[in-house]
Amino acid sequence: MAATNAAIQNSMQQLAATTRLGVKKKIYPNSLRLSKPNPNPNRKQLGLLLLELAWTHRNEGITYGGVGEDSAATRRAADVHLSSGEIKLDEPAPLELQATGDANWNTLYRDVYSYLLTRGNAAVAHGLKRTPCVTGSTCEAEGVASVKTAEKVLNVRNIERAFGVLADGATLLGTDSSSNMQVACKQAPGARAKHALRRWHWLRQQISMGRVRLVHVRDADMPADFLTKWLPAKKMEASLERATNSRNAVAV
Repeated sequence: MAATNAAIQNSMQQLAATTRLGVKKKIYPNSLRLSKPNPNPNRKQLGLLLLELAWTHRNEGITYGGVGEDSAATRRAADVHLSSGEIKLDEPAPLELQATGDANWNTLYRDVYSYLLTRGNAAVAHGLKRTPCVTGSTCEAEGVASVKTAEKVLNVRNIERAFGVLADGATLLGTDSSSNMQVACKQAPGARAKHALRRWHWLRQQISMGRVRLVHVRDADMPADFLTKWLPAKKMEASLERATNSRNAVAV
């Protein structure tokens, strides 16, 4: 632990020197223990850890492109996007606009939803929001996530249209809730969701107009999962790699 604390001190001193934060040595508690989870961390300790994390990843960012157009990964991403609509977490995001939405329902805290939009092989918009209405099931919560994500998709499509870039077909919108997809695509009667069908009405309109194509994504491959819940380290790293396209970062 002494070596870890020394490394943190060194990194923080460099950060302070670079950003003129004037960090003093007294904020580095000798009792800081990184090896054990602490449900109630000291605010200074928590701030120290966050700044250390930011410093460690200071050279990282989002890489747009970074993959040759002739690479196998790029060709498969384009083929999958245009044909089957299958989204794989271990493959790069396509050049075309693609979106995924996810939700957490009936949690200990407030219900939330997330959205992740990628373009040019990396994220162009992402966020975590409180669910703006009361939902009575996971299906309803996922429906809200899909509707809100679709709204972001239309905003991006409008921006691209203003720049003279016309969308080639519907934008792929992924959800890991099969019931949500079935109700939105009218593949199921939604008898148990009649009280909430109005929430899907607008999304159904966008699907019928060919602006959005809703597809099911396996939970293991959901790119937006890391925004709404705790994940195993392997999936977390894979999610960040896909969102930032760090696998194909170009050396500068």
